[in-house]
Amino acid sequence: VWSPANRLAAPAMGCRVAPRAQAAAEREPFGSGKAPLAGGASLAFSPVDPSTFVVGFEAGQLLKCGLHANEARSSESVQAPRGGPEGGGLRWAPEAATLLTRVGRSHFERLKERVEREAQMARAKEVTPTLVLAAQPPAEQLYGSPASLLYQPHSGPVYGVAFSPFHRHVFLSVSTDASARLFSLLSPQPLLVTEPSAAPLYSC
Repeated sequence: VWSPANRLAAPAMGCRVAPRAQAAAEREPFGSGKAPLAGGASLAFSPVDPSTFVVGFEAGQLLKCGLHANEARSSESVQAPRGGPEGGGLRWAPEAATLLTRVGRSHFERLKERVEREAQMARAKEVTPTLVLAAQPPAEQLYGSPASLLYQPHSGPVYGVAFSPFHRHVFLSVSTDASARLFSLLSPQPLLVTEPSAAPLYSC
């Protein structure tokens, strides 16, 4: 997620949907829900809750995600000083602290120390998102998974996802398997499955 506040110098926050292990994926059929997630093919944000979104994948899966899902800690706890002289009295900008909220417990302290050392070398008084990225943290540590629910998959790539303008929990997905599926955000099973034609569906 990018913000014009820092002239797009660094992301305001981010997440990473990691693909499943290739060895396991090769044993699973396409559209089974256990195949590799591959690339994202569609994305829709909830008009009611802008932190909630649904991602459709080339392998047919649908994931409910949240910008604050699976956070290991609050941004306020990231901003708290580590203590000792190494902390150097550095302040953390809220945007920089948000980037570390999904870092796993086993990596957090070491990564925070690394970022603060980078800020000290730059003679900065405040840790910014740019300084967090300058410390070159591994992407798999910095960008945690945003997923909270896996829906029943399509048997083809999901190229269209759209939220209902009438109900906050309802969304529609369409796929090259020619089906359109109506889901509730709260349930992995579709409310309705229809095939309006035999042709692949690319948008909704």
